[in-house]
Amino acid sequence: MLHYLGYPKKHSRRIPFASIIEECLKEARDMVDPQYLCTMETVSVVLKPVTLVRESLAFESHILADLLDRCSTVAVFVATVGERLETGARKLAEEENLIGSYVLDAIGSAAVDQVAEHVQKVVGKIARAQGLAASRRFSPGHCDWDIRQQRTLFELADASQVGVRLTDLGLMLPRKSVSGVMGLGPVESNVASYDPCALCTKDACIGRRLS
Repeated sequence: MLHYLGYPKKHSRRIPFASIIEECLKEARDMVDPQYLCTMETVSVVLKPVTLVRESLAFESHILADLLDRCSTVAVFVATVGERLETGARKLAEEENLIGSYVLDAIGSAAVDQVAEHVQKVVGKIARAQGLAASRRFSPGHCDWDIRQQRTLFELADASQVGVRLTDLGLMLPRKSVSGVMGLGPVESNVASYDPCALCTKDACIGRRLS
């Protein structure tokens, strides 16, 4: 949560409005409704930058294709914490409690990241049971993967099961939702360690991984 409030990973300063943060954390426990769905799909063929899944649905990304070229299976997921926290943050903003609204929004971002991390652990366990390795997760809108590819991803995962829908621009509602994929491939292909951020010089990217 502190990361989404703008604090560095390691900080020594005293955190201002700590009492507001504590109060928001207590309230958020009753607002968060964590849900996810995950489906395993076959990687049909990779013709960089295109990866075909289910033989006809195409992911278009050089970075993703380079990963999935090493994989036989791709896990497609959608995770969310629901609408209640988002509604709570909006209500606080309308009441001109901007700090509380800002903190609740940061809690929502951190919470949905936790759900996505859980999905990653589940997929990793499935991969290990098959003698495979699982990659980190990748989402539309990061790196060179166009946000409009959300529609292709949603054709593979029925996100309505967890109450997530797309706007005309391909953005997810509720906003505190995450979608993405993970590749499953042979351990020796270095699937687990594949990290485009290590090669990227775009320091200001909001999607840059912390480790």
